[in-house]
Amino acid sequence: MKKLIFLLLCALAISACKHTTNQAASYTVIPIDPSAAVRSLNLSLIFEKIEYVQLETPEGHLIGDISRIITHGDRFYILDARISRSVFCFNRDGSFLHEINRQGRGPGEYIELQAITIDHEKSRLLLYSETPRKVIAFDLDGNFLDERPLDFIATDLAFVGEGRVAFFCDYATNNAFLQKSTLPNLILADAGNYTVQETSLRFPASRNVQALTSLMSNFSSHPDGVSLLVPYNDTLYHIAPDRSEAAYLFDFGKMKKSKFFYSMLADEETTLKEMNSYILTNDACNVMQCIESEYHVYLGYQHKDAFHFAFYDKRDSTLHDVGRAYKPGADMGMLVNDIDGSPVPAIYGSDGRSFFSIIQPQELLQQAETMHPESLDLKRVIDTANEEDNPIIAVLVPR
Repeated sequence: MKKLIFLLLCALAISACKHTTNQAASYTVIPIDPSAAVRSLNLSLIFEKIEYVQLETPEGHLIGDISRIITHGDRFYILDARISRSVFCFNRDGSFLHEINRQGRGPGEYIELQAITIDHEKSRLLLYSETPRKVIAFDLDGNFLDERPLDFIATDLAFVGEGRVAFFCDYATNNAFLQKSTLPNLILADAGNYTVQETSLRFPASRNVQALTSLMSNFSSHPDGVSLLVPYNDTLYHIAPDRSEAAYLFDFGKMKKSKFFYSMLADEETTLKEMNSYILTNDACNVMQCIESEYHVYLGYQHKDAFHFAFYDKRDSTLHDVGRAYKPGADMGMLVNDIDGSPVPAIYGSDGRSFFSIIQPQELLQQAETMHPESLDLKRVIDTANEEDNPIIAVLVPR
């Protein structure tokens, strides 16, 4: 399955709508109407300020492409799964601490990395290696501890507490867990030997996986634990050590995916191209990214020929909806950085309260002459950055 390369590109629209709570299931329904979107939104309506972390660039430790950012205490752990195939560790002030780069087939080594998570109970960094399939444990300073092979297929992992790790299977054919013609998308296992304890979020074994598009990431952290987004599913789940439960339902009304859409997924002759064509030509919204923080739920979704990105405020139940048409010559919305004028960044993660974004130094320097930063933090970054440096982390602090 092809990975969905999905980045926020400065487009926005705004609409306000109230949520409802399903008392029986205890999840929040968020109504979303793409046609109600407006064309621009000032960042200052959502965020109080933007702080910048200029990542140090020691010789031989250049980040090629950021796949994931996670935090633990005063540290950033950054996965570059595609280019350097490394995990980089930085202090919160941007100073470089260490890099894990152990490509090979021996103990503590890997060919390809898929995901990382922090076991905060034992202060360990867990790396999921897709090739060979295993979980490798390091201490938080990058020293190899141990590794355990996996006897099932997964694409993402997250530590969920009480000595357990959640694995997302992304519609993989793990026939050892076949029950009543269904397979699990979520596996909960012990964090020591990875013995499977629970399986859930089951899907029909007849599902045509060749017609599915994987997401950029599935797990993300929220203040009380871990969230999970499943492809072609309009629900954000909260994952506990012993269960999964729906937390938010994105209600697109008449623009939700139809029964015919899901029948296409069950047809073994349906291709990925046909699925994408259906989404482009029908009123069927498709959620592709979701990150939760203390005050907001951020999501990205596709509606016909436009990408939408939305911020739902948990405190007053309003939704600021984002839209960017990608047809050649089509009008674009605009997310306006009226806080300090820096390039509008893409959202990659959250520390529970603030969102994290990435700005490439060359992009910042190219726009520096047209910016008038009042922020001393941003001015310092502009004055000291070089185009060949590691990326800059923008921390978007909410109001």
